[in-house]
Amino acid sequence: MRSSSKPLVFTRPYEHLLCGTMELRIKNRKTYYFTPVMDAYSRYILCYALPPYQNDSVVIDVLRLAEQSLNDPSVAHLTVPATVHLSQRGAAKNQAYIDFVNNHPRFLMPEGGFKRSYIMTAFFGRFTVECFDPSYHLLTSYKMLNEVIMDFCKYYNESRIHEALDYQPPKKILDMAFSQLAWEYAQAKAQAQAKTQAQDEDQQKD
Repeated sequence: MRSSSKPLVFTRPYEHLLCGTMELRIKNRKTYYFTPVMDAYSRYILCYALPPYQNDSVVIDVLRLAEQSLNDPSVAHLTVPATVHLSQRGAAKNQAYIDFVNNHPRFLMPEGGFKRSYIMTAFFGRFTVECFDPSYHLLTSYKMLNEVIMDFCKYYNESRIHEALDYQPPKKILDMAFSQLAWEYAQAKAQAQAKTQAQDEDQQKD
């Protein structure tokens, strides 16, 4: 079983991905399962699912959707797999989740297995207080619920400041980190090319 041997310390984007599920019952008495995936470093919500049921495929499919962010050409130099933390009930013993993460080339199991994430728990608390409860009287259909969640995630990512992020919104933290990583990658690549060129010149002299 592959696993991450490092403690949960955030040093770069897409190092740790968090996923949890929150049950939402709206005014028409129908229930949906809000399942977001978050980058732990920046607190940025990468994607979410909102099905009317909860099963293994929902979580696996939303992780596949999150994988598209890891495969974005602009971050192609981030080749280290992301450690996945699932907070769903029973995740620690869910063999479908364990097999999916273990067999995926871009994901790692967390050391000690899946455990509840305080960051995801805090996000769901903010979502409840700042979005779901105030909007409850409007939530009469799936379409309305999805629109409210989509708007909240956009606000959460782009505008809402976070004390843990030095009072910056997630998108700004993510953009700054990507810019720094791209600069470091370019510097390392230039140094490697200069070293190779110097070695070639030395060989030609010999």
